[in-house]
Amino acid sequence: MDTFIINNGPVSNSLWGISYDTIFTTLITIFIFLLGFWINKIFEARKEKKRLKDIKDYFFSLCSFLEKPVKIQIDVFKG
Repeated sequence: MDTFIINNGPVSNSLWGISYDTIFTTLITIFIFLLGFWINKIFEARKEKKRLKDIKDYFFSLCSFLEKPVKIQIDVFKG
């Protein structure tokens, strides 16, 4: 078993005793995870911006609905 591990490829194909294939696989996996996290963050920010815009539009529509009755009440009190 020890002989198999020692002779499992040239020693020059490793970095600190770790094969380049293992390093590449690990780094690509971490990169894909971080890329997915970043893309999800962008999508969530867009969703939040859309929700805030919808709330703003709803609030302004309610204010515009109240504008006419308030003007009528002001005219009634002015006499």
